[in-house]
Amino acid sequence: NWVQFYESQPFIKLNPVGKQNQLFITISIICSVLLFALTVIMQILVFYNSNPLIIASVFSIAGISCILSVVHIILFMKQVAARMQLFLFTIVCCLSIALLVVFGVLGPVERYTFNFQMQPMFMPYEDKMQVLFVTEKPELTKALVGFTTVCGSESVKVANCSHKSIVHQLLVDGPFIMNKQRFDVKLPRRPRKFMLISDVHGNQAYSTALPSDFDVALMPGDFSQWGHLEGFVNSFKTPLNKPVLLAYGNHDTRKPEVIESLIQRNANYYQEIGDVGVITVKVLNNGDGIDFGCKILDELVAEALEFMRQQVKQSQAKHIIIQLHCNVYAVTGYSKTKMYQSFTTKFTETLDDINDPRIRAVLYGHEHSASCFIRKNVVYGLAAPGGGPPKHDSWFQELHGPQDPDVVFGGEFHMDSYQYDYHMGQLELDDEKQLTKFRIIRIKDNKTLSSYEVPFN
Repeated sequence: NWVQFYESQPFIKLNPVGKQNQLFITISIICSVLLFALTVIMQILVFYNSNPLIIASVFSIAGISCILSVVHIILFMKQVAARMQLFLFTIVCCLSIALLVVFGVLGPVERYTFNFQMQPMFMPYEDKMQVLFVTEKPELTKALVGFTTVCGSESVKVANCSHKSIVHQLLVDGPFIMNKQRFDVKLPRRPRKFMLISDVHGNQAYSTALPSDFDVALMPGDFSQWGHLEGFVNSFKTPLNKPVLLAYGNHDTRKPEVIESLIQRNANYYQEIGDVGVITVKVLNNGDGIDFGCKILDELVAEALEFMRQQVKQSQAKHIIIQLHCNVYAVTGYSKTKMYQSFTTKFTETLDDINDPRIRAVLYGHEHSASCFIRKNVVYGLAAPGGGPPKHDSWFQELHGPQDPDVVFGGEFHMDSYQYDYHMGQLELDDEKQLTKFRIIRIKDNKTLSSYEVPFN
């Protein structure tokens, strides 16, 4: 019965042996094999790239073509109907055409190359990732996200597929291909390790000591000395390949139009990364210094403190970190002046008034030294410079333990201070032990100078 059913099917009907039929079948098989070979050659020799979607598409089609070609050969050897072989040959042709379409659409994006002046850096932007990169000469701003070409421009809010520039901004929500490279920097759902890197001033000294297992870099300002693009680029010559949140430093704002075009966030902004909320505020006036007699600075401080109040109130985050480019507590330099002490008083009074137990740390730069103060179970961490000139106050090199408040403002909260070297900090949120952990790291030998564990409020 099975044999009768098999022989009755029109596509499987046996052919009489004939030279013309054999010739047709032979040509059909040769064409199938050649199409399969073309598929493989196109991938390996012509269109090889790093896009996993293209690779998966190509090898899926190639695999199907291979199977069909084998079936074709078996049918020929069994002298099965030419109509069936023609059907298989047509399928192989269609698959090969589909392959050509895949490369025709995605190939040009893959082949578009240029020279980076600064490799992509990744800044969380609401629920997406802001990708900033700088090229040696004006280029198009576009990347391949899946099968979709995403365009950008000099503005993170403008997509223009034909505009060329040196500074490039893209918004993406997943892995992407650009300049024949694949980038996949994700927003962590539960970030717990944060690096504090400040006051780089165009000298990327910090890169030699960066660990590989941190989640987010917090960088509160002064990426360049004079506010030029070159200084900023030099601060990121070696890519971090991690999410980064930047704050405006007073040196950066010597040319505010440059730093604003790079960061593209308000002076005060809130960013939630997973279950951690980061509040970034600006209180220093543009340029070199700070002057509480200047009306605009009073407005900046008032705006920043009110912004903190509102964001803490609205935030649904489990942990909150505040970063800024201004001394809160410190030992050296400006921290001795009444204007900085006045700001610290206003700042800490605002935190007392907010009285939110989720606030774990206040991290800052500006002073080129390293200090840790702990007040009401909140870590006040200064870890600088990351590349700028270290502080050399003559009266100490290291300072440990509580200090006389008449000598060091807030000295009763003082833990340790260091100068003369490059420094950075590491903040860790330990949910299991309910601890905020902070370390001061000396960059030249990657040595932990001091470490602290503070219970959550």
